[in-house]
Amino acid sequence: MTDFIPNDESIYWDNTKTAELVQEYKLLYATSSTYEAYLFSLLCKTDGLAELIGSATTTKEAIDLIDESGEQRLICLISDSIASDCGAGIASAVRAAHGQSHCILIVNDPEKYHSLPETNGVFSALCSSSNVGRGGLHQCLKSILSDGVIFVDPALKQAFEELEKQGAATLNSRERDILTFVAKGLTNKEIAKQIYIAERTVRDYVSSILSKLVVSNRAGAAAWAIRHGITSD
Repeated sequence: MTDFIPNDESIYWDNTKTAELVQEYKLLYATSSTYEAYLFSLLCKTDGLAELIGSATTTKEAIDLIDESGEQRLICLISDSIASDCGAGIASAVRAAHGQSHCILIVNDPEKYHSLPETNGVFSALCSSSNVGRGGLHQCLKSILSDGVIFVDPALKQAFEELEKQGAATLNSRERDILTFVAKGLTNKEIAKQIYIAERTVRDYVSSILSKLVVSNRAGAAAWAIRHGITSD
């Protein structure tokens, strides 16, 4: 997260227009930090953003608040610190309960989010934590509420592109070969039979591939391979 600089004027944002965007919604904030939760509650009261139904510090607390909200339309602001899944479980609960609600993920760690393919398409917008107080949150809300399109913070796009390039540059030829089989859904045992090496060796290669691509599982590696055309017929 970007260091806080007390005299940095760019972090102070007029929330008047933001409040106009969310006037028909209720707000929910989810973060692992009780201090952040308190500050956001205070912001809602002092700036009159919208009615806050609650600030949750665990996934369970957030889902309980969603269940209690009834038919109200929600804007859920979720910090990626809330859980190991970056809050994807909360966003899925919101979608299931409220068709006209939205979830905005506040990304502190681009690498953590990037490594979780199951989060793709779950959130309505992604905002870098360093830009929340610099108009980033307003951009997210304007995009999803006024323009009707998913928003990804330009700073995050750049970070994701750099992570992709790092992964592509460090794969060796053998890892690329094995990645093509992973993309086709083959198990380690099946890959070992295909290229005549030990299953344990394949396992080590796959582990190296996941690390280099900064993904958490084979599905993430397969998605990466498809995006980069590293597949075979």
